[in-house]
Amino acid sequence: MPVFLKDAKWDQNYDEIKIEIQLKRITRTPIDIFTSSKYLKVHCSSTYIWEAFLLHEIRDEESRCKIFPTYIQFVLKKKVPFQWNSLEKNVDSDEKAKIRIEAVAEKHNTTVKNCTEISKYIDEKKREEIINSTSRDAKQRETYQQMVKSAIHYELKKTDEVETVKSNNFVYNLADTPNIEIKDSISLPVVRKAKTIGITFSDRNFITPKRESQEEEERKWLLKQKEARKAIGFVEEDLRPEERNPQWLKEKGDDFFKNQNYLGAISAYSTAIMLCDKYWELFLNRSAAHFACKNFKKCIEDCTHALELLSPPCEANLDARKSCLIRRGAALARLGLIRQSYDEILAALKLKPDKILERDAEMLRCKLENELN
Repeated sequence: MPVFLKDAKWDQNYDEIKIEIQLKRITRTPIDIFTSSKYLKVHCSSTYIWEAFLLHEIRDEESRCKIFPTYIQFVLKKKVPFQWNSLEKNVDSDEKAKIRIEAVAEKHNTTVKNCTEISKYIDEKKREEIINSTSRDAKQRETYQQMVKSAIHYELKKTDEVETVKSNNFVYNLADTPNIEIKDSISLPVVRKAKTIGITFSDRNFITPKRESQEEEERKWLLKQKEARKAIGFVEEDLRPEERNPQWLKEKGDDFFKNQNYLGAISAYSTAIMLCDKYWELFLNRSAAHFACKNFKKCIEDCTHALELLSPPCEANLDARKSCLIRRGAALARLGLIRQSYDEILAALKLKPDKILERDAEMLRCKLENELN
């Protein structure tokens, strides 16, 4: 059990208090000292404990403590200079516990404040060091650039002086030489006329130059590509003259679509579009084939192109415009663009009311509200 020291000598003057705490046995263990404005504590390992609940407040930051071989001395600075009647106040155990808690909280706040000020001071010093370093670097660069300019100027001046000396020597030697004949004019060759050389290149399916060592491999590759195009639809070179008709190709694409050969249908419609790109039904039907192949972006592009061709809007093309809007809205919904899909379905309903479309629009509206929530 630790021994609580009660006897402590103290003396005071107008603005200071001196306290001496006698220690009966000195140990080599560290001594913990805690001070605040109203509370003092000395803890010497597990041997001695001394504490004081001061009568009035002191200036903790200006007070001092010294440890001697046989005693500990406090020199406390009074917060308000006047004579104290006693060192401690008479308080019960509850009040003592409250004072201890307040002292710890006060010490914590003071420590946090000091740490914050130290951190600000360090940051300010670092900032000043960076500014000074930047300024020094700028001055060094300016000095270096000035040295470079001076060196360049010196070298140019030196070169000009050398050229001047050489020129003077040349004029002097030329004037003093009697056997040199100076011609008044020198004949120059006639400038050749500019011409344009025409170059033609043979047709080639590859961007690289033709090589005999790779000719067989290129031929096999072209055959494979031609067979692949035949498998999915048409090869334009293989079409008969009567088959180069957009309407015939559209009907052929429709047959492919009905037989679920969607790639063949896309090929047929695309070939017809190359022959006639103003036929809106080709784009509308190809959008259906793209939708079946889950090429939703291509489907949206074809629907948009078909709508552009279906202008000006009139009663005759109302159903076609409605089909374009419905298919484009469905593709947008598959891409996760619910708001845009809902707008397309509403636009189709304005053209021509439909109960199925109204049900789809309600489903999209509910899904959109769920996403917003």
